[in-house]
Amino acid sequence: VQERPGSCDREYLFRVTYLEIYNEALRDLLSPGVTVARGRGARAMHPNAPPAQQPIRLMENRKGVTILQGAREVVVTSPAQAYALIASGEAHRATGSTGMNARSSRSHTVFRLIIESRSAGRSSGSDAGGRI
Repeated sequence: VQERPGSCDREYLFRVTYLEIYNEALRDLLSPGVTVARGRGARAMHPNAPPAQQPIRLMENRKGVTILQGAREVVVTSPAQAYALIASGEAHRATGSTGMNARSSRSHTVFRLIIESRSAGRSSGSDAGGRI
C-alpha cells in the first residue's frame, strides 16, 4: 500500500479471498482442505485436496451483495503479502499434463480484493468500501 502526501485522513483495510472453479465447483485456495459445493449443494472433493473442512456457499443478500460463506478471508497490508497468497494458492490448483503443456490448468480462479476505508480516527464502521 502506497500513501500519497495529504492522504493521511483515511484508514484502509484490504482483505483477499482466492477461489478455484473446478468442474463447476468452488474451492478455497487459501484453505485447501475445504470441500467444494456443486450445483444444488452436493459435495465433492477436489483431486488435490486433503480431508474436508466445510463447503463454500455462494449467495446473494437482499441488497444484491455477493457473499462467500465458508471461504477464508485474509487481511493483507502490502502487495507482497497479496502476491504470496496468490503463489500459495496456485500450488493447490488442479493441473494435469496435455500434449502441449506439462502443467496445464484444469480450472479457473477468482482473486477477490475487498477494500474498506474510513475517516482516520473513527473507532467503528466504515463509510466507503468496494470489491475488486
